[in-house]
Amino acid sequence: MVRRVSLGNIKLREVNKNKIKQQTLQLASRPGPSLTRVRTAFLFLVRMKFLCLNIIALLTFALSLYSQNQIDTAKTKRSDIDTVVVYSAIDSAIYDVENRQMFLFGRADVRYKTMRLRSAGVSMNLDSAVLQAYGLPDSTGEKFTGLPILNDGGEEYHGFKLAYNFKTQKGRITQATTQMENAFYYGDRIKKVDKDVLFVYKGRYTTCDADEPHYYIEGREMKILINDKVIARPVVLYIEDIPVFILPFGVFPSKSGRRSGFIPPVWGQTSNSGFYFKRFGYYWAMSDYTDFTTTFDWYTRGGWQVASDFRYALRYKFSGAIGFAFANFYTGEEKDPDRFSSKEWRLNLIHNQVVDPTSRISANVNISTNNYFRATGTTIRDVLQQTLISNVSYSKTFEGINGSISINAFRSQDLNTGNVDEILPEISFSLPQVFPFATKSSALGGYEQWYEKISFGYSSRFVNSRSTAKTKQFRYGVAHNFRVNFVPTIRYFNVTPFFTYNENWYDRRVVKFYNPETRQVESRVQRGFFQARYFNFGVSLSTRIYGIWQPEVFGVSGFRHTLMPSVSFVYQPDFSAPFWRNYGSYVDSTGRVVKYDYFENSLFGGAPIGKSQSVGISIGNIFEMKTSARDSLGNQKKYQLLNLNLSLTYNFVAPNKKLSPLFATARTNIAGIDIFSSAVFDFYKFKSTEPLIKTGRVARMTNFNLSFSFSLTGSRRDESNRMQGIEGAGEGFLRGREFFKPGFDFSWNLSFGFDFSLNRFDPAQTYKSSSLRFTFGFDVTKNWRIMGSGSYDFVSKQLLVPSISIYRDLHCWEANFEWRPVGYVKGFDLEIRVKAPQLRDLKIVKRKTSIGR
Repeated sequence: MVRRVSLGNIKLREVNKNKIKQQTLQLASRPGPSLTRVRTAFLFLVRMKFLCLNIIALLTFALSLYSQNQIDTAKTKRSDIDTVVVYSAIDSAIYDVENRQMFLFGRADVRYKTMRLRSAGVSMNLDSAVLQAYGLPDSTGEKFTGLPILNDGGEEYHGFKLAYNFKTQKGRITQATTQMENAFYYGDRIKKVDKDVLFVYKGRYTTCDADEPHYYIEGREMKILINDKVIARPVVLYIEDIPVFILPFGVFPSKSGRRSGFIPPVWGQTSNSGFYFKRFGYYWAMSDYTDFTTTFDWYTRGGWQVASDFRYALRYKFSGAIGFAFANFYTGEEKDPDRFSSKEWRLNLIHNQVVDPTSRISANVNISTNNYFRATGTTIRDVLQQTLISNVSYSKTFEGINGSISINAFRSQDLNTGNVDEILPEISFSLPQVFPFATKSSALGGYEQWYEKISFGYSSRFVNSRSTAKTKQFRYGVAHNFRVNFVPTIRYFNVTPFFTYNENWYDRRVVKFYNPETRQVESRVQRGFFQARYFNFGVSLSTRIYGIWQPEVFGVSGFRHTLMPSVSFVYQPDFSAPFWRNYGSYVDSTGRVVKYDYFENSLFGGAPIGKSQSVGISIGNIFEMKTSARDSLGNQKKYQLLNLNLSLTYNFVAPNKKLSPLFATARTNIAGIDIFSSAVFDFYKFKSTEPLIKTGRVARMTNFNLSFSFSLTGSRRDESNRMQGIEGAGEGFLRGREFFKPGFDFSWNLSFGFDFSLNRFDPAQTYKSSSLRFTFGFDVTKNWRIMGSGSYDFVSKQLLVPSISIYRDLHCWEANFEWRPVGYVKGFDLEIRVKAPQLRDLKIVKRKTSIGR
C-alpha cells in the first residue's frame, strides 16, 4: 500500500525499499519541465513559505519518532543529534518510514548547527544519523553535476561523494578539495575525525591558486590540524608536476603568523671559514606575548656560532627583545701553523614601555667584541659596521607646569679602535616658558597688560661621562640656563628684550704654568667645586614688509615679495677678566702674559672670551606667485619662487675684524626640482685684519654649496580587466571559484641628485667635491620590474656602489636578482622564494660578494 501526502509540489511517499533505486534512476533521466508545471510556477512561489514551515514540522516529527524508540532518554549520549536539522530540495523528497530514511533530490540543502551542505542528491538514515551526499549524472550520462559542497564554520569542502555522521560529527569526502588560510588541499579521501583534525589520503598541499598549481607538496598520508600545521609522510615537493626532492616526513604551518617549529638552514661558502651550514635552529612561540629563537652555525674549518633571541610584547604597554650570540672562529687550514681562533660575542637589548600617559622608558643596547660583525656579517651593513650605539632613557612630563625631566645612559663603541665613550647618567630638566604674571582673563583671549607678556624659562643638565681613549675615570658637570623674555608689539614692530644667564658646575679645572726647567707649559688638574658663569642681554626688532604686483598676464594674477628685516643688539662683558674667575694666566719664556680657560676641555666648555657689543642684521626674502588657475577647492594656486636669507654681525668693541662673515642661503623649487645653495663671504684678507675693500674688492667667497634633486614618476594603465570564472563544480584542483583579474599599472620612477661643495678658506688651497646620485625603477611587463641606484664622484671619476635589481613575479613564487658590478661589495644576490608567508623558508638563495659570502 502506498500513502501520499501532498505539500505544495513536494510529494512525500512511504514506499518499500525495493522501489527507491528505481525512483532515483527515473529522476536522473527525467525530461525538462512540462507546460503544466510552467503554468503553475506562480502558484509554486506563493506556496514556498507554507512549504518551508511544513518541512520543518516534518523534520521535528521524524526526530520525535526517533527519540521515542530510545529506552531511556536520560542515557542518550552527547554525540546524539541535539538540535534541529533543517533541509530542503527543489525537485522532491522521499521519506521511507519503514527503514527510517530520507532522500532529497534537486539542489538539496541541509543545515545543521554551523554546517551547510549543498548537493544534487542527499540521503539520510535517521537510525544511524548518517548523511550521504553525491552528484547526479547529466543527460549525457558522462558527467556528474551538483557535486557536494560542504561549508562548516566558514571552511568549504568540495568532493565527489560525502558522508557525515551527525552523532559523532565525523565525515569523509572522496576526491576532495578545500581551502584554508590561503592554502589549498586536495586528497583522494579527506576524513574529519575531530572538530579541528583532518586525515587526508594521497593529499596535496599548496598556496598556489592556479587551476594547475605551479608547485605542491604531496604526501601519501597527511594530518591537518586546522589553523595550526600540516603533518605529512613521506613528503615530495613537485614543481610544475616534476618531483624536486623527497623527505621522509614534513611539518608545515597551515596558517600565517607565529608557529613553533624548526628553522631550516642555509648553506654557502666564505673565503675565511670555508663552507657553512647556518641558521639551523628552533622557533618557540611561547605564548601570545613571548617567543624564543635559537640558531646554530657550523663551518667546515672548525668555526661555530650559537645565537638566541627572546622577544616579548604587550600591546599598549611594553615590547622588547634580548639577544645574545657567541662564536668561535678559526682562520686558516687545520694543519696551517698560522691558524688561529677568535672568540666573538654580541649582546642586544631593546625595550619600549609606556608607564603612563606622561612617562616612557626606552632602551636600545648594542655591545659586542670589535671583530664580531666582520667575522659573522653576510650583508654590506654588517661588514661596514663602524660604531655601536647604546642608549637607555626615561622621560616624564609635568602637565601642570609644562615641564619635563629625562634620565639617559649613553654608550658609543668604536669597532676599529675599541674606544668607548660613556655617559652614565645624564639628567635633564626643562621648563620651556612660564608667564608668571599672566591672568586667567588674558589666557582666555582677553586684553593683556604689558607685564603679562614677561616670561622666563629654565633648563639644567647633569652629565657624568668618561672616554676610555683618554682616561677610565668619570668626570661630571652641571649646566644651568635661565632666560627672561619680554615680547611687546609696538604697531608694526615686534620688540623683544631678553636676558640669558648660564652657569656651569665642575668637579675639576686645569691650571697651567710655565716650567723654566723644562721650558714648557705644563698643566695639572685641580679638584674641587668650580663654576663658570656668563650672561648676555639685548633687544631685537623685527617686522614684515609686503610688496605686491598684479600684472594679470599669461595666467599670472600676482606676485608678492615678503621682506623680513631683523636687527638685534647683544651686550656681553669680558668674562676673561680676573673678576669672573673663569680664566687664569701665566708668563711664558718671552715675558708675555698668556690667558687660558680653566674649563677649555670640560663637558660644557668655559665662558666666552672678550667683550662684545654686537649688532646683528638679518634679511629674509620670500618671493611668491599666484596664478588664475584654481585647485580642487576653488582656491587660486600659489607658488613659492625663492626663499633668500642674508645675515651678519658687527662687534663694536672687537680689537680687529669687527665685521663677521656674511652668510647667505637660497632655496627654490621649480617644476619639481628642489635647489638649495649656501655661501659664506669674508670681508678681510686671509690671515690679516686688513679689509678687502682697501684692495678694491668687497668680499671673498670662502665656502659655497649647491645641491639639487628632482624625481619623476609615471604610469600607464592596462585596461584589460576581465572577470574569469571556473565552471563545473567539482572539476580541477579548485572548484567553483570565480576571481577578478585586475589590470596592471606600468609604473616607472626616476630621481637624480647633484651635490657640489667648494672650500677656499685659504686662497692658495681649494677643496672641491662633486657627485651625482641616481635611482630608477620601471615595469617592463606586469611581472617584470627593474630597479637601480648608484652615485658618481666627478672628482675621483669613480662609480660608487652601483646596483641593479631585477624582480620577477612568478605568480605564487617571486624572484629577485641584485647585481653590484664594482666596489668593495661587488657581486650578486639571487633569491627565489614562495610568496606565502607560511612557507617563506621554501626558497633558493645564491649569493656571491667580494668578501667571500
